[in-house]
Amino acid sequence: MLVVDEPIYRRLPAFLIATVDKFASLPWIGKSGAFFGHVDRYDPDKGFFGAYEPGEGRPFGNGHRLDPPDLVN
Repeated sequence: MLVVDEPIYRRLPAFLIATVDKFASLPWIGKSGAFFGHVDRYDPDKGFFGAYEPGEGRPFGNGHRLDPPDLVN
């Protein structure tokens, strides 16, 4: 279980529980775009990267992309 923001943005968990205030702040945090599939690079040791960190990681091959999560309420 991770409870600190930075590792969560890097490792993109399969299941995420957030408070309403944290969920509402997601559009204002560039790194949070990764939760919604906005990543195009990966590093096995560091995790996923998107437009908010140019030059980090290696591009996905063969047009691969991450799907955004489904919202469960």
